[in-house]
Amino acid sequence: MRLTPILLGIAFTTSALAEGVTPVVPAIPGAQMDFNLTAEVTGICGVYSVTNASTTTSFDVDFGDLGVVPTTTFVEAEAPGVGTDVPLSYTCNLVGGFSRTVTSDNGGYLFREGTTGGTGDKIAYQMAHSGDNGLSFAYQQLVSPVVTDHVNVAFLDGEVGSVSFRANGVLNLAGVESFSTGGTVPHTTAYAGDYADKVTIAITAN
Repeated sequence: MRLTPILLGIAFTTSALAEGVTPVVPAIPGAQMDFNLTAEVTGICGVYSVTNASTTTSFDVDFGDLGVVPTTTFVEAEAPGVGTDVPLSYTCNLVGGFSRTVTSDNGGYLFREGTTGGTGDKIAYQMAHSGDNGLSFAYQQLVSPVVTDHVNVAFLDGEVGSVSFRANGVLNLAGVESFSTGGTVPHTTAYAGDYADKVTIAITAN
């Protein structure tokens, strides 16, 4: 009678092997070694000076004396040591890309220092940007922010575009008075003084 359960157990085991079930063999220590490799890539997304990316965060750009330039003539502002076209590099290694916002503190005007830009206290100017992959825009007054989105693998290596500014002079030749003696009195469309504005290019990761 004791043989019956032993025979049944053998029959069950033989049937399981026949159906293709492999017996579980305990792992032998030292028979295998796995290496789970990891790495990280720090996010980089911003706008940088081509001339000195590590230290330059602003440029001084000067139109010179607009009081001696006719209102019908454009003057291009110049950054000392760089020129009238200021090269910038846009670099971003984030999959979602970035948004660029270009703003003017005074809505595209140079305000005479100490004023809020009333009549005779402001001079309009325009900004343009060159470059590929959506960086460029034609000369325009920054009355409102210029916002663009950029998602392109090209920004991994950096895309270069140049910023430039221009303004009309304020010498009003149409208003020059001539006298019989040959003398003339020039007029200007703005008060004498120092004028300024700040333009900011801000980069926001998407």
